Parts: sequence; C-alpha cells; structure tokens
Amino acid sequence: MKSLYIFCMYFLFATVLVHQLVPIPNSFYVIASSFGLILFLCATLCINRGFMQIASIVALAAGHLLIFRYDLSFAEWHNCLTKGILMPLLFVVIPLISIPISNGGYLESMEHFVAERRNRCGQVFLSLAVIHLALTVALNIASIIIFQRLLDPLNLPRKYLARLHIAVYSSNMMFSPYDPALNMILLYQNVSYADYFLPALILVTAIVGLCLLFVLMDKKLLQDVYDALPEVTKPHSLRKLIELMTHVLTLIILAFLGSLLMPDTPTIFIVSGIIVIYSLVWIFLVGTFDDLKQGLRKYNKNFDDYIQFLPFLIALSFFGSAVSLTPIRDYIGEFLMYLNGMPLYFVGMSFMVFVAGLSFCGIHMIIPVTTLALTVSPETLNLTPVAFLALLMVSWVAGMTISPLIPFTVVTSSAMRVKATTLAYRWGLGQLLPWVLIAPMLIIAINYVTGPT
Repeated sequence: MKSLYIFCMYFLFATVLVHQLVPIPNSFYVIASSFGLILFLCATLCINRGFMQIASIVALAAGHLLIFRYDLSFAEWHNCLTKGILMPLLFVVIPLISIPISNGGYLESMEHFVAERRNRCGQVFLSLAVIHLALTVALNIASIIIFQRLLDPLNLPRKYLARLHIAVYSSNMMFSPYDPALNMILLYQNVSYADYFLPALILVTAIVGLCLLFVLMDKKLLQDVYDALPEVTKPHSLRKLIELMTHVLTLIILAFLGSLLMPDTPTIFIVSGIIVIYSLVWIFLVGTFDDLKQGLRKYNKNFDDYIQFLPFLIALSFFGSAVSLTPIRDYIGEFLMYLNGMPLYFVGMSFMVFVAGLSFCGIHMIIPVTTLALTVSPETLNLTPVAFLALLMVSWVAGMTISPLIPFTVVTSSAMRVKATTLAYRWGLGQLLPWVLIAPMLIIAINYVTGPT
C-alpha cells in the first residue's frame, strides 16, 4: 500500500500539472483525477491508524451521506472530491528544499550563535524564533524535528521550547506562502497572497511578540534558560546565518511577486514552481551534484511525514465542500446573521472560541475552519475577504494551540519528549487566552485597512 501511496502522489502531481498546462479534454481530467484520488485515499487509509484514519473516514462518509441525501449530481460530487487535489502538488516538491539546507552548514552556525548570547535570553528567544521560522517556511512541520535535534544538546527547559515551537508554527501557519493549509484557505476565499501579505506580517508580529512577552515575564524560566545554555566553544559563522535568512527571504519575495504578477493563477502553482527552480539553484550554490543525487535517492522517504494528515486534509475538504452545496449552508448563514448585530470584536472572538472549543475536545481545526470558509460569505459579517481570511487563520491558530490530536502537537511533543496533552492543555491553554482577547482587535484593524477607501 505504501508503494501505491507514493505512486498516487506522483500521479496526482502529473494530473494537476497536465490539466493546468495542456489543453486536454475535461472528461480525461475528471476520470484521471477521480481515479487518482480514490486510489490515494484507499492506500493511505489502509496504512493509517488512530484518530487521523477514523476522522478521515467519518468526513468522507458524512460528505457522501450529504451528497446522497440532497441528490447532488456527479459533477458536484467530483467538484467536492477534487477541492483538495492541489494539496499533493505542493507536498511533492517541498522536500527538494531540504537538500540545500541539510548540506549548507547553516544549522551548526545557529547552535554557536545561541550559545554566544546566553546572557540575553529575550534576544535568544527572538533569534531562535526567526531562524526557526525561516526553516519552517522552507521545510514546514519537518523543521520541528530538525530544529529540536539541534536544541537537544542545549538542554533548554521544556516550557521554553513549547513557547518557541508554538510561536513559530503559528506564525508559519499565518504567513508562509508555502504552507498547504494557508494555500487552501487562500484558494477558497479567492484572495491572492500579495493582498494578504501585510495583514499576515501584522499577525505574525503579534504572535511572536506575545510569546516573547510570556518568556520575559517568567523570571524562573529565564534563569533556567541561562543555566542551560553552554559557554561558547568556538565562534559561529554569522555569514552562514545571513545566507540562510537571505535565501528564505528571497523565497518569500518571489512568492509575493509571483502572486502579484499572476493574480489569476492559484498560489499553489506559483510556489510549487518557485520551490523546484530555486531549490536547484540553491543546491548548485551550496553543494555539488552528488548532494542532489543523494537527496533524490531518499526523496520518497519524505512522503512518510505526510501520510497521516494529507488524506485528512483532502477528506475534510470533501466534507466542507459537500456542506457548502446543501441547505446546511443556509442554516449556518441564518445562524451567523445573529452575529451580524454584534460588535465585530465579539464576532471575531466567537469564531475563535468556537474553533478552539472543538479543538480542545480533539476535533481538528480544519473541520470548522473549512466549513466556515466554504459556507460563510464575508459580506454577511461586514468583513472584507482579506479580513475574513485573517479571521479564519487566527481561529485556526487558536485551535492549533490547544489541540492534542493534530500533526503539530503530535510531532512537537514527540520531538520534545513530553505528552501531547501537556503541550496542548498546560502550555498551550495559557497562551490561548490572551490571543483570543488580542486577535479580534487586529482583525478590526485589518478590516479597516483593507476596506473601501
């Protein structure tokens, strides 16, 4: 089944690419995409176990139940099924960028850089957050494992690491043009990354600033960090760190410019092309052809990181799309009309509390966020499309912070060697409460800035 899963990844990649670039009959695309996605879901759901498998099956079953109950057409079923077909496109190319990062000598320089600043814990946190975010933009969730391995010799307090990982991955979800979930919401809301860029920067600054404030206010934690950091053993190469940040900044600028120059092209196509071309250039700059050959030999192993949550994304995208085609959408709209008379601040808070409450109980954020994205019109809430997108993303982060059963929590807790419930319910919950109070004010500001002039 694993071989079938890998085959389907490449098959779906080729299907989407051919459909985008070559004028083929629509019937061929319908057959190929349906066949590829059905095989992909069968293969991955046979391999997976636990919550992700059950949740994916439930989402698929519930979506089909709605389709049969409301007698939707085959074309509508296919539209629901292929709503998430662009996801594998990005996941196939993302591992390319890990090749130059692994062979460029950047990670060793980071470790020495931190050790030199053991007397300035706030600066250490901010520096780690910036470097970690750069890696996360490039490597997504795989960066947590890599970065934690680098930090393990420093023996930093688990609470400090939890603050760091939550700040970084929340920022990545909010900002990275290379994150599949953000791309999915951008696609659903028909908002370009260029339009969302500035609001995303505002939200990232707020997230990192809030986490930094928590660290600086905890005197015992600061002392524990100081005691844990080692004395400097050898000077670091600042050039390497600047080089890493320059590469990542270039990737972000290219994604911004691509979105600006090709507004009618889905962001996923733009960033996928950028990843392929830029990774090859980067490999040439930092390594040799042998690095590329070695990376390609074990390329398929990277797909193991996606085998659980990728079918989950597609299954829940199917369910959310099915909901949007049924009268349930109207019921949700009628319910949200009651929010229309409330101050915008409490509307934003209501969304965040709703998503966080479900996440606290173990329900993945993508279920409520996707449903809201596909069923709610921003105008209903007197929000601009960009402000509504920002509201969906801050709600996603609110849920992610305290959910014990999502890839971020599972991967991070495993890397930190703590329980997932400890990470979510103990450290995440304390960070969630001020975020729920602050984020709605930011949404109001974004709505004002992106509204009619």
